[in-house]
Amino acid sequence: LATKACTLTTDVYEPIQIDSDYITLDGNGHTVIGTGYQEVVYLLSRIGVTIKNLNVKNADYSGIYLSHSNNNTLSGNTISNNYLGITLYFSNSNIITDNTAEYNAYAINTSYSIDNTFTGNAVSHNYSAGFHFDNSNNNTLTGNIVSGTLGAYGGICMDRNSSNNNLVGNIVLNNTFGFVIFGGYNNAFVANTACNNSTYDFFVQGFVTESDNICDKMYPDDNPIKCIPCSVAG
Repeated sequence: LATKACTLTTDVYEPIQIDSDYITLDGNGHTVIGTGYQEVVYLLSRIGVTIKNLNVKNADYSGIYLSHSNNNTLSGNTISNNYLGITLYFSNSNIITDNTAEYNAYAINTSYSIDNTFTGNAVSHNYSAGFHFDNSNNNTLTGNIVSGTLGAYGGICMDRNSSNNNLVGNIVLNNTFGFVIFGGYNNAFVANTACNNSTYDFFVQGFVTESDNICDKMYPDDNPIKCIPCSVAG
């Protein structure tokens, strides 16, 4: 399929709405700056869009917002000082990779979305949640690093019937809560590290499967996560 590329040559002080499929928006290190309660970069019912190398900040709502948009890629972006950093809403089979999300309320928020892949993202110093999944299933999180989250939703939260998600090799450190599971079924936790989170490393109120995770503090004490202690893992 034919694609079209757009490369920024300056910072932008108004929202960007992408109205075509198979577009590449290359921020080229430039910044799109929010100016109120709105999305800064917005995709509605789009397919095959790539957004890369873009800085997005100061949105009172969402920095990058995908609504009913499938098979898109967000890569190498820096998302900061927004209410919602990256939002997926009824959006499926997207790739979110190697982004930095910091100083947002919710860094990466996924609602009613399936089959998305989140890999190698650096998520730090967000206020309510690092990753937050709401009624979202069959997503994969691999090799993400989450730290410094203050809120009770924790570094990575599976909320409101989010099920059958796979979390492999993520590192969740120095948050108020590490992994938080509120309901849902068959979320799989494999070889994740959750250490030095001040309240709990794993807070589990749902049905999960697990193996080879590293953590210390769990709630409840008899929860199904059986961890290698952080001190033993080194």
